[in-house]
Amino acid sequence: MRTMNPPQPLGGSCTLEYFSLPLHHNPKSELEGAAWLLLFLLYIYTFFRMINKQELIDVINAALEGSHIFLVEVKVSADNVVDVAIDSMESVTIDDCIDLNNKVLDHFDRDVEDFELTVGSYSISDPFKVLQQYQKNLGGEVEVLTRDGKKLKGILKDANEEGFTLTITKKVKLEGKKRPEMVDEDLCYKYDEIKYTKNIIQF
Repeated sequence: MRTMNPPQPLGGSCTLEYFSLPLHHNPKSELEGAAWLLLFLLYIYTFFRMINKQELIDVINAALEGSHIFLVEVKVSADNVVDVAIDSMESVTIDDCIDLNNKVLDHFDRDVEDFELTVGSYSISDPFKVLQQYQKNLGGEVEVLTRDGKKLKGILKDANEEGFTLTITKKVKLEGKKRPEMVDEDLCYKYDEIKYTKNIIQF
């Protein structure tokens, strides 16, 4: 920084003076800046090492193609922990899980995608996630919760890409009858009209 003395009368002399302000360091501020930089670099490192979920799904579906097993759900956490849930029109064995686990690990380079993988069978008590689960349980008793809050129990009669049919039994007063009688009624739902469908497990 430069300053000048006040102007001198004509004929006088003018002097220039130079001075600089000392640069003060703030160790705390520098430390915080370094910490933020480290966090940013760690985020970039983690982002580029995150496993590609869609690629993972494609690999799993390719590995299961032609078998009685189908994919239900894939979950990938922020720290690259992968949980894969599978189901089957028959049954899922521990060997099925190990075989799929190995096929997935063989496809990805662990030096590039650093992840932890778990493969297991989908719980029978959890809500259905995919069409195959509806088709697997045709003729079985299920519980359905609709978007408008109605909870129904009935027999899963049919299921396709558009929706499913639930057969419920209810009391109806028939003409000419003194007492209500139990009759079956088919209710059709689209998948976006319900919150969940799940098995009713009888013990």
